[in-house]
Amino acid sequence: EDKKIPVQISCSCKGCDYKLIDEEHPVSGFDLCWKDLSKPSPHILELAQLGNINRRSINGIGRIDDLIKQGKAGLHDVPVEFATKDDGKPYYNNRPLYQLAEKKEFMLKEFWKHVDKIKYPLHFIDFETSQMAIPYHSGMSPYDKVIFQWSCHTIGNPGGNPEHRGWLNTVDAYPNIDFVKSLKSQLGDTGTVFTWSPYENTQLKNVYDVLKTRPGKEKELSAWLEAIGQFVDPSNTRILDLNKLALSYYFHPMMGGQTSIKVTLPAVLQAAKSPRIKSWLESEGLYERKSDSTITNPYKLLPEPELIYEGKSVKVKDGGGAMLAYQDMLYGINKGDEKVKQQYIEALEKYCKLDTLAMVIIWEHWMSMK
Repeated sequence: EDKKIPVQISCSCKGCDYKLIDEEHPVSGFDLCWKDLSKPSPHILELAQLGNINRRSINGIGRIDDLIKQGKAGLHDVPVEFATKDDGKPYYNNRPLYQLAEKKEFMLKEFWKHVDKIKYPLHFIDFETSQMAIPYHSGMSPYDKVIFQWSCHTIGNPGGNPEHRGWLNTVDAYPNIDFVKSLKSQLGDTGTVFTWSPYENTQLKNVYDVLKTRPGKEKELSAWLEAIGQFVDPSNTRILDLNKLALSYYFHPMMGGQTSIKVTLPAVLQAAKSPRIKSWLESEGLYERKSDSTITNPYKLLPEPELIYEGKSVKVKDGGGAMLAYQDMLYGINKGDEKVKQQYIEALEKYCKLDTLAMVIIWEHWMSMK
């Protein structure tokens, strides 16, 4: 009776907001609910497409929920056949199937057909954006985005080291047009442009749409956007989405069913052999090998200046933190404080630079797998 599993725990707990612990609360709310079933690693809740897989029921209860009810909470308690649909096809680019059946990193051979199409120089880019219900600038609609930052690492030729450039808006003015002008100057008209999602292409289209409302102006800039983006010609191959390639061809057990850059980078670092990767991170002060020989996730090593916005600590370690930093720097309570502004600038530049360096590191490692 003491081991009876509470009926309220289920695969819906995957999104639980009560998993954090601190000195004052050493046991999380999730641990209190799940008790010993919170301990298996990897955990059953880490399975990709968990909700879809659970929908196929056993005796009127979802398949994953049935395992949990039996006291099974490890990822490898899930039968491999759960990772296929009724028609026998695997879920989600095989991700759940790989999680259950594969224990080693691999790259599918189909990946290399994309590599054959790349052209130097290679540009690795990332954007940061912000939006608010009340627009920043006249002419904008509620929740319109401003694109306030880009980072780019460029490799000029095979075997070359990456060179970094960046741009950050620091004045109270509509930045999107100047953003694209500066980006055009960096990317030019040659080379493959790598992103880690379709997001950058979408933001370029947004600027393109704005330019269309300004007849007779910025024709050269509009033509460049047409040439680089995939919104006029979807078959344009100048932009290549690395996340899409990861989802289709690459697997590392540490990534589980995820392919975000913040999951892929730590996994790649544990497998990477290139000494160049270590030197690149060391030059940024973001390399740390722990006593167990694992490498610390560089995002955890980003500096954390003491910045407070609307009563909350601002940590620029993800896109949400970057957006809050930008909003406070130009429009918040710290507007006009040059000391605070400089801290924000340094944090934003360091974070966005790591995003594109992460892409370079992942690419370097992938190339070593051939």
